[in-house]
Amino acid sequence: MMPKKYPIKKQCDYCNNEFIINNGMEKNKKYCNYECYWNSLIGKKKSKKTKLKMSLSNIGKHNRKHTDIEKLKIKLASIGRTWSTERRLLFSEYKKAHKNHLWKGGKDISVYKHYNNAKYRIWREKVFKRDNYTCQTCGARSGNGKAIILHPHHMKSYTYYPKLRYITNNGITLCKSCHLKLHFPKGVN
Repeated sequence: MMPKKYPIKKQCDYCNNEFIINNGMEKNKKYCNYECYWNSLIGKKKSKKTKLKMSLSNIGKHNRKHTDIEKLKIKLASIGRTWSTERRLLFSEYKKAHKNHLWKGGKDISVYKHYNNAKYRIWREKVFKRDNYTCQTCGARSGNGKAIILHPHHMKSYTYYPKLRYITNNGITLCKSCHLKLHFPKGVN
């Protein structure tokens, strides 16, 4: 018998469309694509032997759903867990630019890029801690059922002094209203 020459035309067992086999590795192929293959399995029962093979292949895999008690245990175990500063910076670098799953080829329309920067967030926390979470202009502070929104303010501009961006002494804690008054002394329209 003569060996088969490739390409070979075959007919799909599910949709009856013709498809071409280009190499000998696919000689037993019955379906034109995965969609036809999966659709052909709908309504078919698996043999006991196949079910046994499937269950044996799943041994040791974590493919089951957690119970509510297990979910609660996982949640309680993670409470109070904190990352070190070095770890936060490393993770931030790992998620930047093309390494991030939301990367769109360098196209960034956000005005305040530094809000997602780990160095900025660490600087912000240090400024707040140093100022005891109190507005340095009016003395406002959260407590007694009253919530005050605090903003860290760069005394020397974030834009014009890039070397001073993450220096704690260049920051001051202000409440939202004092921060707006500082940037817009005549008020916001």
